[in-house]
Amino acid sequence: MLDTPPTLLDQSLADPDRTVDASSLLEVWHQADIRFDCERPTGLDEPWRLPHRIRGAVGHQLRGSASPAARNGRPCPWTPPCAHDLLYRTRTVPDLRQPLATPWVIAAEAPDDTTVTVTNSLFGWAVDWIGEVAEAATQALNGHAPTPAAHRLRLPVRSRAITVLEGIPDPTAWPDDAPAVLDFRTPVLFRDGDRPHATLADLPLRLADRLEALAPWMGVRLRVKAAALQALAETLPRDESGLRPFAGMRRSHPQGRRVPVEGRVGPLLLGAPPPMLVPYLVLGQWTHVGSRAGLGQGRYSLRPLPR
Repeated sequence: MLDTPPTLLDQSLADPDRTVDASSLLEVWHQADIRFDCERPTGLDEPWRLPHRIRGAVGHQLRGSASPAARNGRPCPWTPPCAHDLLYRTRTVPDLRQPLATPWVIAAEAPDDTTVTVTNSLFGWAVDWIGEVAEAATQALNGHAPTPAAHRLRLPVRSRAITVLEGIPDPTAWPDDAPAVLDFRTPVLFRDGDRPHATLADLPLRLADRLEALAPWMGVRLRVKAAALQALAETLPRDESGLRPFAGMRRSHPQGRRVPVEGRVGPLLLGAPPPMLVPYLVLGQWTHVGSRAGLGQGRYSLRPLPR
């Protein structure tokens, strides 16, 4: 593979303007949500599985407008880069503990027996590509992506709405000494390589990892106090008894077979979160957490538990 000079976007991601803590990350947070209301196909039992297929279909659609370099997995030389490069190329950034996260997540749910709601969320600078991504997702959901007919999505779009979120309200109003409830609506699981964790004790660090890997898309670097978060993971009370195991299968088209989906869903109860943790918990509602967070797993809503 030929060496390709880094693009302006890659240079900006590698060298953010400033370093911030989690509370300041709330202030600069920027995202856009593309919400589709679609017809629910017959026989769809678990809508949250759809993001895996949606991601593949959108990728096929975006390849049609991608540069030759991007289609071959190399940095896109166009100015600005094509959306396929933005969403489907793995990037590394110096001093991050993991690869830079892809700046989007997909969520799907069925509010009733006839509707599937699909939300594509783009983070930070990726919002500039909202038009191209929205059009590609519309075509993909309607079944027009250039994929084999047997694998093609058929979720006719009834309506589409785009909303932009600029900054997250300061969560300092969290009630004093109120426990936190995280209602996991899709399976959550933490892993080290292929080894699944038996508990969610590492939640503070996993949230920090997720946000650290997304912060450069906001033009900043997140300052992570890993030792303090590790100590918090060891001491913060939690009750996982409300989580129930989920074991199912999903279709992996690259592997040509069905692969297991593991994790648990339901409420996780935490003791009163200290101020340093609250921003992580708040932002995690949009970014998801744990394995396959970008594909809809680890999605939760947060609420205080009144005493």
